[in-house]
Amino acid sequence: MVHFVTTSGLIVDFVVKLILAVNGRYYEIVRYDSAHNCPHKGVLEIHGKVMRKVWFEWLDNRQGLNLAIKDLKELYEDRS
Repeated sequence: MVHFVTTSGLIVDFVVKLILAVNGRYYEIVRYDSAHNCPHKGVLEIHGKVMRKVWFEWLDNRQGLNLAIKDLKELYEDRS
């Protein structure tokens, strides 16, 4: 799932999620977003608790959004 908001061509907010379907239930397992005024990646456990965060202070929101999409496409793409 990819969602972003722009104002005057600038990305002001974004979220990119990897959601895994297991036995008819859906689990969010990776989430990139721009909350806390800084792009970051959260790795979640099965019940939604954040296990680890990686901060990308050197990226703006456009760069963070592009990184998120590229990372999830390359690393978690369904290869079946």
